[in-house]
Amino acid sequence: MPYGEHSKTDLSPYNLYEQEIENPHLVIDEYFNINSLKSHRRYITNLLMAAGSPFIYKDGPATDMLFSYDGLVRLIEAANIILARYKEVISRDSSVIIKTDLYAETLPDTSSYNGWNQHSSLWDFFPRYLSRKEFLNPYKVFKTFFKQENLGDWRDCLRDVKDHGLRKETCYAEDKHINLLYLHQHLQKLIEASHLIYIRRKSPNKV
Repeated sequence: MPYGEHSKTDLSPYNLYEQEIENPHLVIDEYFNINSLKSHRRYITNLLMAAGSPFIYKDGPATDMLFSYDGLVRLIEAANIILARYKEVISRDSSVIIKTDLYAETLPDTSSYNGWNQHSSLWDFFPRYLSRKEFLNPYKVFKTFFKQENLGDWRDCLRDVKDHGLRKETCYAEDKHINLLYLHQHLQKLIEASHLIYIRRKSPNKV
């Protein structure tokens, strides 16, 4: 995603409040308190489909889409802060990371990924985009996510996708640098990893 050089302001979490910058896990909590993993998955898929087609986003009112877009951008900013404090975070959040040998020959305990939304099934909570290593340590996804693009590029790209989702012009016609399949894969991995962190920090005694 060639968006050029970014200033320090472009690389700062300017959508977060001071207390959220101090504790970025608050943003993850809010993200999944507002909507289920199932709903967030559907939003990302439908937004990208709208951006790549001559049809305007139809999965609810445009205001809902903009609200979900803002939440996703805030989640990305929080993940970037957590990555910057990686060593501190993993030493403090031992409940999030599962010992490598725990599930070497058995399936994961459902409490390590199962959420509480009453309209979602166990399958809805299962992470289908993560590798085994990422499932064991979901913070690894943040490393990969920002190794691909920096915070400024992710925000710029999502802004373009959002704009195309609200217009009939497709992103392929105007922004050839946008790869929707690439975006879908990395955004789905991001929210699945964030959901595992959310669940395991809420129920550390169950993992």
